Amino acid sequence: MPFLSPGTCNTPLGLESGEISSDNITSTAPQDDAWFGGRLRNEEGAWCFQNDSIASQNAVLVIDLGDRRFWSGIASQGPPLKLHSTYNHIVVFSAEYSMDQKEWTELNDQGLIFDTYSSNKSEVINYFESSTIVLTRYVKINVTMQNSASATICMRFELYGCDIDPPCPPDWTGGNEYHCFLYMGYVSLFEEAKGNCLEMDVDEKLGELSFLVDEEEQKFLSKRILPADVSRLWLVGNRCLRDEDCCKILVRQEDGRLVEAECGEEQLTSAICLKDHKGEGSRIRISSVSASSEGTSVSVTWLYEGIGWKTDELQAKLWIESSGQENLKTLTYSTLNDQVFSIRDLEPGTMYSVLLRPAPNIRSEEMTYQFIISALLMPIQMSAYVIWSGSLKLLWDAAKTYSETGDVRESSKYSISHQMETPDAETKEFIVESGQEFQLTPLTIQMKYTFRLGCFFANKFYPCGMVSVRTGTAPKFLNSFFLINST
Repeated sequence: MPFLSPGTCNTPLGLESGEISSDNITSTAPQDDAWFGGRLRNEEGAWCFQNDSIASQNAVLVIDLGDRRFWSGIASQGPPLKLHSTYNHIVVFSAEYSMDQKEWTELNDQGLIFDTYSSNKSEVINYFESSTIVLTRYVKINVTMQNSASATICMRFELYGCDIDPPCPPDWTGGNEYHCFLYMGYVSLFEEAKGNCLEMDVDEKLGELSFLVDEEEQKFLSKRILPADVSRLWLVGNRCLRDEDCCKILVRQEDGRLVEAECGEEQLTSAICLKDHKGEGSRIRISSVSASSEGTSVSVTWLYEGIGWKTDELQAKLWIESSGQENLKTLTYSTLNDQVFSIRDLEPGTMYSVLLRPAPNIRSEEMTYQFIISALLMPIQMSAYVIWSGSLKLLWDAAKTYSETGDVRESSKYSISHQMETPDAETKEFIVESGQEFQLTPLTIQMKYTFRLGCFFANKFYPCGMVSVRTGTAPKFLNSFFLINST
């Protein structure tokens, strides 16, 4: 295939080879009894339909890939010579993809043009590359326009992409959790199986010994890898990384699950070795981060960039920038739905770093994105007054937050902490449940008091104001706030 470099997600998905069966191909065009012939380089036929099918929007071919696959492009071709010796048509069609046949998305958001008008040869193949590699189960080809005097239009196609399972070394089989399995059918001792597994030169492609993740992976191993007549075999897994005596047995259940059991004296003749995969993954880039109105979560929008392996899950590594990766969190999200996910339980005013990667064992160029839920509070004006009765009164404006959408929220309560300017003076704190006023009594004359205001947002008090005042008789300007002492 000319438009993608070798070794990337560009292998034929099975129309030309017949891997996609005729039962998985359907057509809505009337008087079409050979839709299954629409396969690239098929010399016996093609997908043919009448011109009026285009006007009635019935020139549609739907291909079921049989399972989720990554789709990267499509090739189109006219009919073989035995159907038409010359073929000078221009055909415009759309190629769409869907996971459920309910919601469809158009490839590259534009129509594709099959053009043999200038060459007059039916062997011409036009290739179309997707701007992104997409995950899909169904592909729909919808012919929307043509430039031809012929009453019949005939076309052949191939789809290109790759499986979602990462490729494994020779003799190893890829699993559905980014694992590779090595089945050994002729071993007489567990130590022999363990030695064979550990001594294989696969470090460039595989990681550490691993473990079966869940029942689905057990069934995958049972049904797709193990011979039907094998019900018990040795397991060489991650336990062998730390224990010399790491012998385990897998026992196949009637429902296909594999249950681990301790080794006994029984003699077995087969084993399975399980390792993590280390594939080359496409880079995942964060395109935007938007804060929620309450200020404790963000929505992260991401996209694939470049050519490489893609997965059905991504990992997000999150840490607070000021403390480094000591408090690192690893979060896992599905890539099968919209390319957006949420990170919750964040603190406003804190610088976070987040790094995305395709999956635990998929190598990729990693990019770190930094964000901060900032500017929560507008500046708070505070005033302090010494009253004749020997008390001190604080007043302040309402604290507000502004979300990205412009919504305004006011602080539901406030905290006031104060401290006198004396050695070993303790700090006292009070909670103001309503209003923007606080009164302190009694006072010490000729004493400096410092007050700090806390505003309550997102289940936490945040520093939002400070004022200092010295009790006395003369008006003063301190810390840019106008303070009045009554006499």
